[in-house]
Formats: sequence, C-alpha cells, structure tokens
Amino acid sequence: PGDLRLVYLPVAKDRSVAASNIIDAKTGELLDYQGQPIEKGPKPFNFTDLTGVSGAAEITVLGRAGLFGDYGNSFKPSEAMSLESLLRAMYLSRYGIWGNVNLTDKEIIAKAKDLGWLKEDLKAGDSVNRELLAKLLLRSIQLNKVAELKDIYKVNFQDADQISGDALGYVAIST
Repeated sequence: PGDLRLVYLPVAKDRSVAASNIIDAKTGELLDYQGQPIEKGPKPFNFTDLTGVSGAAEITVLGRAGLFGDYGNSFKPSEAMSLESLLRAMYLSRYGIWGNVNLTDKEIIAKAKDLGWLKEDLKAGDSVNRELLAKLLLRSIQLNKVAELKDIYKVNFQDADQISGDALGYVAIST
C-alpha cells in the first residue's frame, strides 16, 4: 500500500569522522542539508624539507593544520613566499579551514583588503619581503596605528638604512 522508497541510515563506526543524515545513493558520499558533498576537512601536510630550518616545529604544526600546502608535503623554505600563500594562511588561521579552503586567489586578496590587512596594490603571485610581512601581520592584529607613528622608532639592523620610512614602525614593533 502506498509508495515504496529506499532509505539509507548512515552509521559512523568512527565518531571522529563527519556524520550526516543524508547520503548520496549512487556514490555513498555524505551530503549537507543542501544536498552538496560535505567537506572532508583540512588535509594535513607533513613537510619533509624542514631539517635545519629555524622555526621547523612551528611550521610543522601549521602544516598539520592544513596551512601552507602550496607544494604538498614540501614547504620549500628557501623560496620566496607568495602574497597569496601568506594571506591564505593568515585568513584560514583566523577564520578556520571549514568553508574557506576553496577560496580563489582573487577572493583571498579581496578579503585581505576588506579586513584592512592589505593596503598595497599587489598581485597574488608577488613575493613577500620582510617589510611587507611586518605590515601584514601587524595590520592583522590591529597594531598598524601604533606602527604608523612617525619619528619614534629606531632599529639596530645592519640593513636599517634600507628600511623604508613607512615601514620603520612595523619593523621595530615586529622585532
């Protein structure tokens, strides 16, 4: 009597795995409330090229959290970091991996500008130097107003004469 239909009841044997009450009948993939596949979550990266690198323990933790996976399980510490890679890691560490993993380079740059982290007109593939790194990090923790105060900062680096005037406060506070 009435219509018959096949019903699936997913039962997770491992409670650490994502659960859903909706499953794709053809693929067996878990679906969200809109019928879209559920994100698998952050993919951990185990960097294999950190021997002798300063900060290797911290970089390893970031990799295991799913950050800086541009080169898979290689971090490439001797290569210049791209603006997109840094901003993506900053954004994902602040706002989480879930729902943000698939943001495009353009979306990451736009979000960084909206948040006030990026004020310069740069492209995603541009490399990040120390001055820009200091600016981005201090803007992200809202110390830019203090860093932009004029004529109160001094740094004792060998290359201090090469630091631009607008970055001196950022470099001094970062130090």
